[in-house]
Amino acid sequence: MVNIREAEAADLPALADLEVELFSPPYKLADLQYFALLNDAAIVQVLELAGEIIGFFILLIMFEQAQLAQIGVKKAYQKQGFGRLLLEQVMKVAKENDCDSLTLEVRFSNCAALKLYQSYQFIQLARKNDYYQRPKEDAWLLGRAL
Repeated sequence: MVNIREAEAADLPALADLEVELFSPPYKLADLQYFALLNDAAIVQVLELAGEIIGFFILLIMFEQAQLAQIGVKKAYQKQGFGRLLLEQVMKVAKENDCDSLTLEVRFSNCAALKLYQSYQFIQLARKNDYYQRPKEDAWLLGRAL
């Protein structure tokens, strides 16, 4: 059974493992702790499948603007619709928090993510040169109205 819920302190080690698997450089455990437990502007939710955390997102709410800081699905579960499920939850949560727009950055080379975001009417707002450092790569700033 699939379940999306608020992240808890006990989830942080699993989120740190996902960060290492999916992102370079990954957020450290202390960063995740800050987002999940200490930052009132952050919403961190996890995607569970049969009790296993297989995905998550970090959403930052700044007045009427939502910024997707992180979203990811464990590699073994990618290309099965879980990223789409998480993105739909992100948009739902942003709307529930009275946001009228959502932005995010994505690597130029992440074709699967770009395709997903474009299918939800995200548009390219800007190119951020050398945004990512390991490996060095540009990012697209994408956005959409909610």
